[in-house]
Amino acid sequence: MARKKVIFRAFTIKNEELTQVEADLESRLKTKLANTTVENRLKNVRDDDDTVKDLLSSYAPAANTQTDYLYATVMQLKPAKEMKSLPDNYLQMASLSENQLSEIAEIAGKTICSKIYHFLIKGNYLITDLKDSSTISIFSNYLSKLLPEKRYGFIPTISNNDLRLSNIVHVVFSDNFDNQDSDLTIKNPVKRLIKKMSPQVRGLDRIMANKLIKAKLSIDFSKPRNVTNEDYARQLGALLAPVQDLNFVQFTMNNGQQIYGHELAYSKAVTLEGDIINDVTYINAMRNIVAELIQNP
Repeated sequence: MARKKVIFRAFTIKNEELTQVEADLESRLKTKLANTTVENRLKNVRDDDDTVKDLLSSYAPAANTQTDYLYATVMQLKPAKEMKSLPDNYLQMASLSENQLSEIAEIAGKTICSKIYHFLIKGNYLITDLKDSSTISIFSNYLSKLLPEKRYGFIPTISNNDLRLSNIVHVVFSDNFDNQDSDLTIKNPVKRLIKKMSPQVRGLDRIMANKLIKAKLSIDFSKPRNVTNEDYARQLGALLAPVQDLNFVQFTMNNGQQIYGHELAYSKAVTLEGDIINDVTYINAMRNIVAELIQNP
């Protein structure tokens, strides 16, 4: 019996402005993916490195099959230095599954898979095992390249139903200098500020690389009198959505309670079991989570 421990996170699919729920992503993706090859789905999503690309490598159900969900595997591909390689003809393949990745003896010139995550879309819910050290913007950026006609936003499901965004009065963003995948980093603003305050400082990059500098960004929130609690919560949600799931963000509530980002966002640890761990195993686990969220919104 094979076993694999996985942590799933849940998001609500909304429009880009995060003002209304969207339920058409599943159908639009199914239409887009029909009759595509790997080459059609391979997208560059990093402005600073055009050798790293993301790929929606395989998906279910197959074209023309009616289901109430869409499941897919996403791989991050980059030039090989180590790890597993892709088949030489992978660009012409209709799909690329995890078990088709192969160990290689000679890696020169090969393309390898450096990261894998899975997602399932059902209605206006997105379930994924994308690591909590990565923001959902990794998925959102890829999706915007695959479906450029319309952008979507993703709000992490709040694990505490008694928590209200309108009760947030203070947020502290700690530095995240080591996380290269994160869209949220205060490293560059800190460098610019130091250079402006002390133009003659030397070796600043080395100083920061050695972690001799720590920085925090502190923000206070205050609800205007003419804004309703609902509008205030919606506007805060639009601001905080990209970072709610990050461990280096600390929220202070109006009752003095302090909560870290990872404590706000819903997550569920699941042990996948079966003779083999495959797509069906993931699909069943993720559909169960959606059913649980629908039953206990």
